[in-house]
Amino acid sequence: MSLKTYNHILLASAAARESFTAKGYKGRLGIALPLLPALTAENANEADRAAARFGDGILNRWFLDAIYKGTYPADILAFASAHSMQIDVEPGDTARIHAAHFDYLGVNYYAPAFYRHPAGRTDVSRAEIYTPQGIDAAFNGPVRPDQFKALLDRIRVEYGNPTVFITENGAGFPGDDQLIHGAVHDVRRCRYLVNHVTAMQQAIAAGADIRGYHVWSSHDNLEWLSGYKGRFGLIYVDFDTQQRIPKLSAGVYARLIKGEKLTADACGE
Repeated sequence: MSLKTYNHILLASAAARESFTAKGYKGRLGIALPLLPALTAENANEADRAAARFGDGILNRWFLDAIYKGTYPADILAFASAHSMQIDVEPGDTARIHAAHFDYLGVNYYAPAFYRHPAGRTDVSRAEIYTPQGIDAAFNGPVRPDQFKALLDRIRVEYGNPTVFITENGAGFPGDDQLIHGAVHDVRRCRYLVNHVTAMQQAIAAGADIRGYHVWSSHDNLEWLSGYKGRFGLIYVDFDTQQRIPKLSAGVYARLIKGEKLTADACGE
């Protein structure tokens, strides 16, 4: 059912582009996607790697191939056909999506996804997404700025180097947002931002056409999965009084915006 939904999302986006162009609106129109590089553990077997390839096909290639190549991934279409899945893909759908020629790609990146295939299961679609033990992880997944750069490099190399805006990037960490004596020293978020901005800059230096970066988020707010329990903002919000207090990460992010070249050491201990 996900593939059916994804196809309709892309078709609706293409229809919006067609309407935007037909009515002569000024401006640029793009599409933002949550992208998750697919990884396996070092001791992965062939079934694990197949699971990662399948996950990449569903969550990444399905969208990027349609937009920039005018096709859906052959392996995912074959799987859908073999399992008699009703995905509602009609002839001409991907050609229409490709013809939309969106002005930019919005990339929402937080973390990669690690895949493994449980023993005793034969269906590749039954794979598990998990966080390996001992890995540095935020509320929203493993902390891997290297995979952020790898994703941006992949978009440049495999998909024609489209104009990219980083529309979401950020993290929340257990215990990182404690208000102590009127201040919040969110060191782990601070390091996450510095390292991911550095990774983006490295991708730009390699030739990626990246035009902007937006952190998620400016303020602590209601999050889809964690409600008010997990904080992601640069600014601490007292949910009872509505008082706003800039965190350590807010000051460091301001320095990044001004063009300072920072390392994680700028975040302290």
